[in-house]
Amino acid sequence: MPPDRHPPRPGTANTPLGRVVAAEARRVLNARAELRLTRVSRLFLVGYGLLVGAGLTFGVPEIIGVGAALGIVSLAVVVSECVRLGQVLHDALDIVAERAGLAPLSPTRPAPPARAEA
Repeated sequence: MPPDRHPPRPGTANTPLGRVVAAEARRVLNARAELRLTRVSRLFLVGYGLLVGAGLTFGVPEIIGVGAALGIVSLAVVVSECVRLGQVLHDALDIVAERAGLAPLSPTRPAPPARAEA
């Protein structure tokens, strides 16, 4: 066992998604997820920044505008996708907690409206 890991305490169990703690009638599912930009998205955002910098250096407002617009749109898409992924992870962890017999700590979101099929 690595030195930075402590053996599980009585009443705990390690799972692939986190640690489940059972203490009397209270059980908690601890899970940690980190959403980061991919290398490709960072590369493109840096490229747009360099494009804006080149436009500023050479005094070409068209390049500044195009670089800034592309950078803002790309950043908005990346942020919205991270938010959507976070919602999916949250829902998946709620399902895991429900199957493990745990009560969710946060109120459940309303279900999305069903699409009418024609």
